[in-house]
Amino acid sequence: MTPQKPDQKIDFALFAHLYTKKEAVDFLNKLSSLVNGQYNTKINFSQLVDQTISVDEKKVLSEFAKEMGIDLMNPTAFARLIEEAKEMMRRIPTLTLTLSLSPTPVLLEQISQWVENNCQEKYFLDIQIDHTLLGGAVVAVNGVFKDYSLKRKFEDKYKNKDLLKVGVQQPNRQSQEVTASQ
Repeated sequence: MTPQKPDQKIDFALFAHLYTKKEAVDFLNKLSSLVNGQYNTKINFSQLVDQTISVDEKKVLSEFAKEMGIDLMNPTAFARLIEEAKEMMRRIPTLTLTLSLSPTPVLLEQISQWVENNCQEKYFLDIQIDHTLLGGAVVAVNGVFKDYSLKRKFEDKYKNKDLLKVGVQQPNRQSQEVTASQ
């Protein structure tokens, strides 16, 4: 396979390890600071790389640059790579996922892989937390909104029933205590 030029379309491999829009923005900000650091003669670039990006990110970036035929030590080529990566990131759609609890990193990876496998496309997740959902999820993508939450299921099932109405009279506590002591 011939290496691609930096100005050609960037493969999504650069973003494969990123699951959320926030992670992608943070990663690009780190890379941008590296571009700026290349021009600073007072800073050792290798040390700056070690301080700015993780070992895993360094590995992904190195493999990607090698595949693309980009010399990361060439400030012009590296800056062009960052600009292309920013443009590519803008083309990756975002799926907003509202959950009742913050997902663990493992669950976030599983959700992201499931979305990618089932949609046949890379999506960045925008995770929102709404503790009132009780469980399940609310999904929004490309203007389509679907509510798969337990809250919604309970509301649908018990609509117009006293069980979930606010202000339903609770049993008298005194009568419960008497029953319990008998």
